[in-house]
Amino acid sequence: MRHQQAALEESLGRREFALFFEQRCGKTKVVIDTASYHFQCGTIDTVIVIAWPNGVQHVWAEEWPKDWPNELPYKLIAWRSGKMQSATAKEQLRALWAFNGLAVLTMNCEAMATDWGEKVIRGFIERRQGTLLVADESSWAKAPNSARTKRLLALGRMPNVKLKRILDGTPADEGPFDLYSPCAFLNPNLLGFQNFYFFKMHHAVMVDGFAAGGKRFKQVVGYRNLEELNRKLSTFSHRVRRADVSDAPPKLYESRYFQMSDTQQAVYNDLRDEYIAHLSGVELPVAEVLKRMTRLQMVARNYWPPEEGGEPCPYCIDTIGVDCEHCGGLGVKITVSKLERIDPDVNPAQEALTSELASYPGPTVIWARFRQDVTDALEASAQAGRKAVRFDGSVPSAEREEAYRAFRAGEADDIVATIRSGLSRGRDLTRARAMIYYSNEFSLRARRQSEDRAESLGRTFSTDVIDLIAEGTRDVDVITALREKKSIAEIIVGDPAEKWI
Repeated sequence: MRHQQAALEESLGRREFALFFEQRCGKTKVVIDTASYHFQCGTIDTVIVIAWPNGVQHVWAEEWPKDWPNELPYKLIAWRSGKMQSATAKEQLRALWAFNGLAVLTMNCEAMATDWGEKVIRGFIERRQGTLLVADESSWAKAPNSARTKRLLALGRMPNVKLKRILDGTPADEGPFDLYSPCAFLNPNLLGFQNFYFFKMHHAVMVDGFAAGGKRFKQVVGYRNLEELNRKLSTFSHRVRRADVSDAPPKLYESRYFQMSDTQQAVYNDLRDEYIAHLSGVELPVAEVLKRMTRLQMVARNYWPPEEGGEPCPYCIDTIGVDCEHCGGLGVKITVSKLERIDPDVNPAQEALTSELASYPGPTVIWARFRQDVTDALEASAQAGRKAVRFDGSVPSAEREEAYRAFRAGEADDIVATIRSGLSRGRDLTRARAMIYYSNEFSLRARRQSEDRAESLGRTFSTDVIDLIAEGTRDVDVITALREKKSIAEIIVGDPAEKWI
Protein backbone atom coordinates (compact mmCIF):
# COMPACT_ATOMS: atom_id res chain seq x y z
CA MET A 1 0.00 0.00 0.00
CA ARG A 2 1.07 3.57 -0.57
CA HIS A 3 1.61 4.39 3.10
CA GLN A 4 3.77 1.26 3.51
CA GLN A 5 5.78 2.21 0.41
CA ALA A 6 6.33 5.72 1.80
CA ALA A 7 7.53 4.36 5.14
CA LEU A 8 9.83 1.87 3.43
CA GLU A 9 11.42 4.51 1.21
CA GLU A 10 11.95 6.90 4.13
CA SER A 11 13.53 4.28 6.37
CA LEU A 12 15.59 2.09 3.99
CA GLY A 13 18.85 4.01 4.27
CA ARG A 14 18.53 4.60 8.00
CA ARG A 15 20.36 2.55 10.61
CA GLU A 16 17.85 3.55 13.30
CA PHE A 17 14.19 4.23 12.63
CA ALA A 18 10.78 4.18 14.36
CA LEU A 19 7.57 2.99 12.72
CA PHE A 20 4.72 4.57 14.67
CA PHE A 21 1.90 2.81 12.81
CA GLU A 22 -1.48 2.58 14.47
CA GLN A 23 -2.73 -0.96 14.91
CA ARG A 24 -3.77 -2.94 11.84
CA CYS A 25 -1.94 -0.59 9.41
CA GLY A 26 0.61 -3.12 8.19
CA LYS A 27 3.92 -2.23 9.85
CA THR A 28 4.95 -5.92 9.82
CA LYS A 29 5.20 -5.87 6.03
CA VAL A 30 7.44 -2.79 6.12
CA VAL A 31 9.85 -4.64 8.44
CA ILE A 32 9.82 -7.75 6.23
CA ASP A 33 10.49 -5.68 3.11
CA THR A 34 13.28 -3.84 4.94
CA ALA A 35 14.84 -7.20 5.82
CA SER A 36 14.47 -8.40 2.22
CA TYR A 37 16.19 -5.32 0.79
CA HIS A 38 19.12 -5.34 3.22
CA PHE A 39 19.54 -9.12 2.96
CA GLN A 40 19.90 -8.80 -0.80
CA CYS A 41 22.33 -5.90 -0.31
CA GLY A 42 24.44 -8.07 2.01
CA THR A 43 23.95 -5.78 5.03
CA ILE A 44 22.23 -8.39 7.19
CA ASP A 45 21.69 -12.13 7.33
CA THR A 46 19.72 -12.19 10.60
CA VAL A 47 16.51 -10.66 11.94
CA ILE A 48 15.60 -10.78 15.63
CA VAL A 49 12.16 -9.53 16.65
CA ILE A 50 11.50 -8.99 20.36
CA ALA A 51 7.77 -8.58 20.95
CA TRP A 52 5.20 -8.14 23.70
CA PRO A 53 3.12 -9.87 24.99
CA ASN A 54 3.98 -13.55 24.88
CA GLY A 55 2.29 -15.09 21.87
CA VAL A 56 2.87 -12.23 19.44
CA GLN A 57 6.14 -13.88 18.33
CA HIS A 58 3.98 -16.60 16.75
CA VAL A 59 1.95 -13.96 14.89
CA TRP A 60 5.21 -12.80 13.29
CA ALA A 61 5.91 -16.41 12.29
CA GLU A 62 2.52 -16.57 10.58
CA GLU A 63 2.97 -13.27 8.73
CA TRP A 64 6.56 -13.68 7.54
CA PRO A 65 6.00 -16.17 4.68
CA LYS A 66 3.10 -14.08 3.33
CA ASP A 67 5.41 -11.20 2.33
CA TRP A 68 8.87 -12.76 2.02
CA PRO A 69 10.02 -13.22 -1.63
CA ASN A 70 9.75 -16.89 -2.60
CA GLU A 71 13.14 -16.92 -4.31
CA LEU A 72 15.05 -15.85 -1.18
CA PRO A 73 16.06 -18.52 1.36
CA TYR A 74 15.00 -18.00 4.96
CA LYS A 75 14.38 -20.03 8.08
CA LEU A 76 12.39 -18.87 11.11
CA ILE A 77 12.08 -20.01 14.72
CA ALA A 78 9.40 -18.57 17.02
CA TRP A 79 10.33 -18.80 20.70
CA ARG A 80 8.26 -21.28 22.70
CA SER A 81 8.25 -20.22 26.33
CA GLY A 82 9.48 -22.91 28.70
CA LYS A 83 10.57 -25.26 25.89
CA MET A 84 13.67 -23.69 24.40
CA GLN A 85 16.27 -25.43 26.56
CA SER A 86 15.32 -28.92 25.44
CA ALA A 87 17.79 -30.92 23.35
CA THR A 88 15.51 -30.62 20.31
CA ALA A 89 15.18 -26.84 20.63
CA LYS A 90 18.93 -26.38 21.06
CA GLU A 91 19.57 -28.43 17.94
CA GLN A 92 17.08 -26.28 16.01
CA LEU A 93 18.82 -23.13 17.21
CA ARG A 94 22.23 -24.48 16.17
CA ALA A 95 20.83 -25.28 12.72
CA LEU A 96 19.50 -21.74 12.45
CA TRP A 97 22.89 -20.30 13.49
CA ALA A 98 24.51 -22.23 10.61
CA PHE A 99 21.78 -21.56 8.02
CA ASN A 100 23.04 -20.14 4.72
CA GLY A 101 20.22 -17.66 4.20
CA LEU A 102 18.22 -15.23 6.30
CA ALA A 103 17.87 -16.47 9.89
CA VAL A 104 14.81 -15.10 11.70
CA LEU A 105 14.20 -15.43 15.44
CA THR A 106 11.01 -14.04 16.99
CA MET A 107 10.93 -13.89 20.79
CA ASN A 108 8.75 -12.42 23.53
CA CYS A 109 10.41 -9.76 25.68
CA GLU A 110 9.93 -11.80 28.86
CA ALA A 111 12.16 -14.51 27.35
CA MET A 112 14.73 -11.92 26.28
CA ALA A 113 14.98 -10.81 29.92
CA THR A 114 16.04 -14.32 31.01
CA ASP A 115 19.69 -15.36 31.01
CA TRP A 116 19.05 -18.10 28.45
CA GLY A 117 17.05 -15.86 26.13
CA GLU A 118 19.70 -13.13 26.19
CA LYS A 119 22.45 -15.70 25.63
CA VAL A 120 20.67 -17.05 22.54
CA ILE A 121 20.24 -13.56 21.06
CA ARG A 122 23.88 -12.68 21.74
CA GLY A 123 24.90 -15.95 20.10
CA PHE A 124 23.03 -15.05 16.92
CA ILE A 125 24.38 -11.51 16.79
CA GLU A 126 27.98 -12.62 17.39
CA ARG A 127 27.96 -15.62 15.02
CA ARG A 128 26.12 -14.06 12.09
CA GLN A 129 27.26 -11.36 9.68
CA GLY A 130 24.76 -8.61 10.50
CA THR A 131 21.51 -8.29 12.42
CA LEU A 132 18.31 -6.27 12.12
CA LEU A 133 17.09 -5.95 15.73
CA VAL A 134 13.40 -5.05 16.13
CA ALA A 135 11.54 -4.05 19.31
CA ASP A 136 7.85 -4.63 18.54
CA GLU A 137 5.33 -2.69 20.67
CA SER A 138 8.44 -1.06 22.11
CA SER A 139 6.67 0.47 25.10
CA TRP A 140 7.54 -2.74 26.96
CA ALA A 141 11.03 -1.20 27.25
CA LYS A 142 9.88 2.18 28.59
CA ALA A 143 11.12 1.80 32.20
CA PRO A 144 14.78 2.95 32.20
CA ASN A 145 15.79 0.87 35.21
CA SER A 146 14.00 -2.36 34.38
CA ALA A 147 16.07 -5.46 33.61
CA ARG A 148 14.55 -6.00 30.18
CA THR A 149 15.17 -2.36 29.14
CA LYS A 150 18.81 -2.57 30.21
CA ARG A 151 19.27 -5.83 28.32
CA LEU A 152 17.68 -4.43 25.18
CA LEU A 153 19.96 -1.38 25.26
CA ALA A 154 23.00 -3.61 25.75
CA LEU A 155 22.01 -5.82 22.83
CA GLY A 156 21.51 -2.77 20.65
CA ARG A 157 25.09 -1.67 21.29
CA MET A 158 26.61 -4.90 19.93
CA PRO A 159 28.80 -4.23 16.84
CA ASN A 160 27.06 -6.70 14.55
CA VAL A 161 23.67 -5.01 15.00
CA LYS A 162 23.55 -3.16 11.69
CA LEU A 163 19.93 -1.98 11.77
CA LYS A 164 17.50 -1.16 14.59
CA ARG A 165 13.76 -0.56 14.47
CA ILE A 166 11.11 0.21 17.09
CA LEU A 167 7.44 -0.37 16.33
CA ASP A 168 4.58 1.12 18.31
CA GLY A 169 1.13 2.41 17.45
CA THR A 170 0.69 4.20 20.76
CA PRO A 171 4.21 5.37 21.70
CA ALA A 172 3.23 8.28 23.97
CA ASP A 173 -0.17 7.32 25.32
CA GLU A 174 1.04 7.33 28.92
CA GLY A 175 3.03 10.55 28.46
CA PRO A 176 6.40 11.61 27.00
CA PHE A 177 8.57 9.69 29.48
CA ASP A 178 7.67 6.37 27.81
CA LEU A 179 9.54 7.46 24.69
CA TYR A 180 13.00 7.91 26.16
CA SER A 181 14.23 4.32 26.55
CA PRO A 182 12.87 2.92 23.25
CA CYS A 183 14.44 5.88 21.41
CA ALA A 184 17.68 5.44 23.38
CA PHE A 185 17.76 1.85 22.12
CA LEU A 186 17.87 3.27 18.60
CA ASN A 187 20.43 5.94 19.50
CA PRO A 188 20.83 7.96 22.73
CA ASN A 189 21.52 11.11 20.71
CA LEU A 190 18.23 11.15 18.82
CA LEU A 191 16.32 13.01 21.54
CA GLY A 192 19.29 15.10 22.61
CA PHE A 193 19.69 13.75 26.15
CA GLN A 194 22.26 11.24 27.37
CA ASN A 195 20.16 10.05 30.32
CA PHE A 196 16.55 9.84 31.40
CA TYR A 197 16.95 12.29 34.29
CA PHE A 198 17.76 15.26 32.03
CA PHE A 199 15.05 14.25 29.55
CA LYS A 200 12.49 14.19 32.37
CA MET A 201 13.62 17.53 33.78
CA HIS A 202 13.28 19.11 30.33
CA HIS A 203 9.77 17.84 29.67
CA ALA A 204 8.17 17.72 33.14
CA VAL A 205 6.40 20.43 35.10
CA MET A 206 7.12 19.63 38.75
CA VAL A 207 6.15 21.06 42.11
CA ASP A 208 7.12 20.19 45.66
CA GLY A 209 4.91 17.58 47.27
CA PHE A 210 4.71 16.21 50.78
CA ALA A 211 4.01 12.59 51.64
CA ALA A 212 2.78 11.19 54.93
CA GLY A 213 5.26 12.07 57.69
CA GLY A 214 6.27 15.30 55.95
CA LYS A 215 8.71 13.70 53.51
CA ARG A 216 9.33 16.00 50.58
CA PHE A 217 9.36 14.91 46.95
CA LYS A 218 9.02 16.33 43.42
CA GLN A 219 5.60 15.73 41.92
CA VAL A 220 4.95 15.80 38.17
CA VAL A 221 1.85 17.91 37.52
CA GLY A 222 2.17 18.41 33.77
CA TYR A 223 4.40 18.42 30.71
CA ARG A 224 6.19 21.03 28.63
CA ASN A 225 8.20 21.37 25.41
CA LEU A 226 6.01 18.77 23.72
CA GLU A 227 6.07 20.47 20.31
CA GLU A 228 9.88 20.37 20.46
CA LEU A 229 9.72 16.65 21.24
CA ASN A 230 7.41 16.12 18.26
CA ARG A 231 9.89 17.87 15.95
CA LYS A 232 12.71 15.60 17.14
CA LEU A 233 10.61 12.47 16.71
CA SER A 234 9.70 13.43 13.15
CA THR A 235 13.38 13.28 12.10
CA PHE A 236 13.66 9.51 12.68
CA SER A 237 10.11 8.16 12.62
CA HIS A 238 7.16 7.63 10.31
CA ARG A 239 3.65 8.07 11.70
CA VAL A 240 0.62 6.36 10.15
CA ARG A 241 -2.92 6.87 11.41
CA ARG A 242 -5.53 4.39 10.27
CA ALA A 243 -7.99 7.23 9.61
CA ASP A 244 -5.58 8.66 7.01
CA VAL A 245 -5.01 5.45 5.03
CA SER A 246 -8.29 3.58 5.25
CA ASP A 247 -11.76 4.00 3.82
CA ALA A 248 -13.19 2.03 6.76
CA PRO A 249 -15.95 3.93 8.56
CA PRO A 250 -15.04 5.38 11.98
CA LYS A 251 -15.84 3.65 15.23
CA LEU A 252 -19.10 4.60 16.94
CA TYR A 253 -18.76 5.43 20.63
CA GLU A 254 -21.61 5.13 23.09
CA SER A 255 -21.92 5.21 26.88
CA ARG A 256 -24.45 3.08 28.74
CA TYR A 257 -25.17 4.34 32.24
CA PHE A 258 -26.58 2.22 35.03
CA GLN A 259 -27.50 2.95 38.63
CA MET A 260 -26.06 1.06 41.56
CA SER A 261 -28.49 -0.47 44.04
CA ASP A 262 -29.27 1.45 47.22
CA THR A 263 -27.04 -0.91 49.20
CA GLN A 264 -24.15 -0.39 46.77
CA GLN A 265 -24.65 3.38 46.74
CA ALA A 266 -24.54 3.56 50.53
CA VAL A 267 -21.30 1.54 50.71
CA TYR A 268 -19.80 3.58 47.86
CA ASN A 269 -20.68 6.91 49.51
CA ASP A 270 -19.28 5.83 52.88
CA LEU A 271 -16.01 4.63 51.34
CA ARG A 272 -15.65 7.76 49.18
CA ASP A 273 -16.31 10.07 52.15
CA GLU A 274 -13.83 8.13 54.28
CA TYR A 275 -11.12 8.62 51.68
CA ILE A 276 -11.88 12.33 51.39
CA ALA A 277 -11.71 12.71 55.18
CA HIS A 278 -8.32 10.98 55.27
CA LEU A 279 -6.74 13.39 52.82
CA SER A 280 -6.49 16.43 55.16
CA GLY A 281 -4.01 18.14 52.83
CA VAL A 282 -1.56 15.22 52.85
CA GLU A 283 -0.21 13.99 49.52
CA LEU A 284 -0.68 10.25 49.05
CA PRO A 285 1.70 7.95 47.15
CA VAL A 286 0.44 7.15 43.66
CA ALA A 287 0.12 3.45 44.53
CA GLU A 288 -2.20 4.29 47.43
CA VAL A 289 -4.37 6.55 45.25
CA LEU A 290 -4.67 3.79 42.64
CA LYS A 291 -5.56 1.26 45.30
CA ARG A 292 -8.35 3.47 46.62
CA MET A 293 -9.69 4.11 43.14
CA THR A 294 -9.64 0.37 42.53
CA ARG A 295 -11.77 -0.32 45.61
CA LEU A 296 -14.34 2.21 44.47
CA GLN A 297 -14.44 0.58 41.02
CA MET A 298 -14.99 -2.81 42.63
CA VAL A 299 -17.88 -1.47 44.70
CA ALA A 300 -19.46 -0.11 41.50
CA ARG A 301 -19.29 -3.67 40.11
CA ASN A 302 -20.94 -5.03 43.29
CA TYR A 303 -18.02 -6.65 45.09
CA TRP A 304 -15.17 -5.72 47.34
CA PRO A 305 -12.44 -8.18 48.32
CA PRO A 306 -11.49 -7.27 51.90
CA GLU A 307 -7.83 -6.36 52.09
CA GLU A 308 -5.58 -8.53 54.25
CA GLY A 309 -2.24 -7.04 53.27
CA GLY A 310 -0.37 -5.20 50.58
CA GLU A 311 3.08 -4.23 49.39
CA PRO A 312 4.58 -2.37 46.41
CA CYS A 313 4.75 -4.59 43.35
CA PRO A 314 8.43 -5.44 42.72
CA TYR A 315 7.84 -5.96 38.99
CA CYS A 316 6.65 -2.47 38.13
CA ILE A 317 7.92 -0.20 40.87
CA ASP A 318 9.48 2.10 38.25
CA THR A 319 6.35 2.43 36.14
CA ILE A 320 3.58 2.60 38.79
CA GLY A 321 1.85 -0.51 37.59
CA VAL A 322 1.40 0.38 33.93
CA ASP A 323 1.22 -2.76 31.77
CA CYS A 324 2.13 -5.02 34.72
CA GLU A 325 0.44 -8.41 34.73
CA HIS A 326 1.67 -9.30 38.22
CA CYS A 327 -0.40 -6.73 40.09
CA GLY A 328 -3.11 -6.01 37.54
CA GLY A 329 -1.79 -2.51 37.00
CA LEU A 330 -2.25 -1.32 40.59
CA GLY A 331 1.39 -0.75 41.44
CA VAL A 332 0.72 -2.65 44.66
CA LYS A 333 0.09 -6.35 45.26
CA ILE A 334 -2.97 -6.84 47.46
CA THR A 335 -3.64 -10.10 49.27
CA VAL A 336 -7.39 -10.58 49.68
CA SER A 337 -9.71 -13.02 51.33
CA LYS A 338 -12.84 -14.55 49.81
CA LEU A 339 -14.83 -12.23 47.55
CA GLU A 340 -17.94 -10.71 49.06
CA ARG A 341 -20.95 -9.35 47.18
CA ILE A 342 -22.06 -5.96 48.42
CA ASP A 343 -25.67 -6.54 47.38
CA PRO A 344 -26.40 -10.26 46.98
CA ASP A 345 -29.86 -9.62 45.57
CA VAL A 346 -28.98 -7.59 42.46
CA ASN A 347 -25.98 -6.84 40.26
CA PRO A 348 -26.78 -3.72 38.18
CA ALA A 349 -23.54 -3.76 36.15
CA GLN A 350 -24.05 -7.38 35.13
CA GLU A 351 -27.72 -6.73 34.36
CA ALA A 352 -26.77 -3.78 32.14
CA LEU A 353 -24.33 -5.97 30.21
CA THR A 354 -26.90 -8.76 29.85
CA SER A 355 -29.41 -6.29 28.43
CA GLU A 356 -26.83 -4.93 25.99
CA LEU A 357 -25.86 -8.39 24.75
CA ALA A 358 -29.44 -9.60 24.47
CA SER A 359 -30.21 -6.80 22.02
CA TYR A 360 -26.99 -7.10 20.04
CA PRO A 361 -26.84 -9.75 17.30
CA GLY A 362 -23.19 -9.62 16.31
CA PRO A 363 -19.98 -11.14 17.69
CA THR A 364 -18.61 -9.07 20.57
CA VAL A 365 -15.41 -8.61 22.53
CA ILE A 366 -16.01 -7.78 26.19
CA TRP A 367 -13.12 -6.10 28.01
CA ALA A 368 -12.79 -5.87 31.78
CA ARG A 369 -10.22 -4.71 34.28
CA PHE A 370 -10.37 -7.50 36.84
CA ARG A 371 -10.80 -11.26 36.70
CA GLN A 372 -13.98 -11.12 38.73
CA ASP A 373 -15.37 -8.75 36.12
CA VAL A 374 -14.54 -11.36 33.47
CA THR A 375 -16.44 -13.98 35.46
CA ASP A 376 -19.46 -11.69 35.81
CA ALA A 377 -19.37 -10.82 32.10
CA LEU A 378 -19.31 -14.50 31.15
CA GLU A 379 -22.43 -15.04 33.25
CA ALA A 380 -24.08 -12.04 31.57
CA SER A 381 -23.37 -13.51 28.14
CA ALA A 382 -24.90 -16.83 29.17
CA GLN A 383 -27.98 -15.08 30.58
CA ALA A 384 -28.38 -13.32 27.22
CA GLY A 385 -28.47 -16.71 25.49
CA ARG A 386 -25.03 -16.40 23.94
CA LYS A 387 -21.90 -18.52 23.99
CA ALA A 388 -18.77 -16.90 25.41
CA VAL A 389 -15.14 -17.95 25.87
CA ARG A 390 -12.61 -16.69 28.40
CA PHE A 391 -9.17 -15.15 27.81
CA ASP A 392 -7.32 -14.04 30.95
CA GLY A 393 -4.67 -15.13 33.43
CA SER A 394 -7.03 -17.45 35.30
CA VAL A 395 -6.92 -20.04 32.50
CA PRO A 396 -3.85 -21.85 31.10
CA SER A 397 -2.14 -20.53 28.00
CA ALA A 398 -3.39 -23.41 25.83
CA GLU A 399 -7.01 -22.70 26.84
CA ARG A 400 -6.58 -19.01 26.07
CA GLU A 401 -5.31 -19.82 22.59
CA GLU A 402 -8.21 -22.21 22.05
CA ALA A 403 -10.63 -19.47 23.12
CA TYR A 404 -9.04 -17.09 20.63
CA ARG A 405 -9.27 -19.68 17.86
CA ALA A 406 -12.90 -20.50 18.68
CA PHE A 407 -13.96 -16.86 18.56
CA ARG A 408 -12.21 -16.22 15.25
CA ALA A 409 -13.73 -19.40 13.79
CA GLY A 410 -17.26 -18.30 14.72
CA GLU A 411 -17.71 -21.00 17.35
CA ALA A 412 -18.39 -18.43 20.09
CA ASP A 413 -20.51 -15.27 20.11
CA ASP A 414 -18.37 -13.44 22.64
CA ILE A 415 -14.84 -13.47 23.94
CA VAL A 416 -14.28 -11.97 27.40
CA ALA A 417 -10.81 -10.77 28.40
CA THR A 418 -8.94 -8.52 30.78
CA ILE A 419 -7.71 -5.36 29.08
CA ARG A 420 -4.07 -6.17 29.86
CA SER A 421 -4.25 -9.75 28.62
CA GLY A 422 -2.37 -10.85 25.54
CA LEU A 423 -5.60 -10.57 23.55
CA SER A 424 -5.24 -6.78 23.43
CA ARG A 425 -1.97 -6.81 21.45
CA GLY A 426 -1.06 -8.33 18.13
CA ARG A 427 -4.33 -10.29 17.78
CA ASP A 428 -6.85 -10.29 14.95
CA LEU A 429 -10.37 -9.69 16.27
CA THR A 430 -11.81 -8.29 13.05
CA ARG A 431 -14.74 -10.68 13.31
CA ALA A 432 -16.09 -8.57 16.18
CA ARG A 433 -18.76 -6.01 15.44
CA ALA A 434 -18.65 -4.48 18.91
CA MET A 435 -16.30 -3.82 21.81
CA ILE A 436 -17.95 -3.50 25.22
CA TYR A 437 -15.97 -2.19 28.19
CA TYR A 438 -17.53 -3.72 31.28
CA SER A 439 -14.93 -1.90 33.37
CA ASN A 440 -12.12 0.48 32.44
CA GLU A 441 -8.69 1.42 33.74
CA PHE A 442 -6.36 4.41 33.51
CA SER A 443 -3.91 3.09 30.89
CA LEU A 444 -4.62 4.86 27.61
CA ARG A 445 -2.24 2.52 25.78
CA ALA A 446 -4.10 -0.57 27.00
CA ARG A 447 -7.43 1.00 26.08
CA ARG A 448 -6.45 2.01 22.54
CA GLN A 449 -4.59 -1.21 21.85
CA SER A 450 -7.60 -3.26 22.90
CA GLU A 451 -10.03 -1.04 20.95
CA ASP A 452 -8.13 -1.43 17.71
CA ARG A 453 -8.03 -5.22 17.64
CA ALA A 454 -11.22 -5.26 15.55
CA GLU A 455 -10.04 -2.71 13.00
CA SER A 456 -8.63 -3.30 9.53
CA LEU A 457 -7.97 -1.10 6.52
CA GLY A 458 -10.63 -2.89 4.49
CA ARG A 459 -13.37 -2.93 7.15
CA THR A 460 -16.73 -2.06 5.61
CA PHE A 461 -18.73 -1.37 8.78
CA SER A 462 -18.26 0.66 11.93
CA THR A 463 -17.26 -0.97 15.18
CA ASP A 464 -19.57 -0.16 18.09
CA VAL A 465 -17.52 0.77 21.16
CA ILE A 466 -19.66 0.80 24.30
CA ASP A 467 -18.64 1.83 27.82
CA LEU A 468 -20.71 0.68 30.80
CA ILE A 469 -20.61 3.47 33.40
CA ALA A 470 -22.01 3.52 36.92
CA GLU A 471 -23.69 6.90 37.40
CA GLY A 472 -21.99 9.30 39.79
CA THR A 473 -18.90 7.13 40.36
CA ARG A 474 -15.19 7.09 39.56
CA ASP A 475 -16.08 5.40 36.26
CA VAL A 476 -16.58 8.94 34.91
CA ASP A 477 -13.18 10.05 36.23
CA VAL A 478 -11.47 7.18 34.41
CA ILE A 479 -12.99 8.29 31.09
CA THR A 480 -11.93 11.89 31.77
CA ALA A 481 -8.35 10.82 32.55
CA LEU A 482 -8.16 8.77 29.34
CA ARG A 483 -9.30 11.76 27.28
CA GLU A 484 -6.69 14.04 28.88
CA LYS A 485 -3.91 11.52 28.19
CA LYS A 486 -4.98 11.25 24.56
CA SER A 487 -4.77 15.03 24.13
CA ILE A 488 -1.17 14.99 25.36
CA ALA A 489 -0.26 12.02 23.13
CA GLU A 490 -1.71 13.81 20.09
CA ILE A 491 0.67 16.74 20.61
CA ILE A 492 3.72 14.49 21.02
CA VAL A 493 3.20 12.37 17.89
CA GLY A 494 1.59 15.14 15.85
CA ASP A 495 -1.88 13.64 15.47
CA PRO A 496 -4.81 16.03 14.89
CA ALA A 497 -7.12 16.54 17.83
CA GLU A 498 -10.32 14.51 17.53
CA LYS A 499 -13.34 13.58 19.60
CA TRP A 500 -13.10 10.25 21.39
CA ILE A 501 -15.30 8.27 23.77
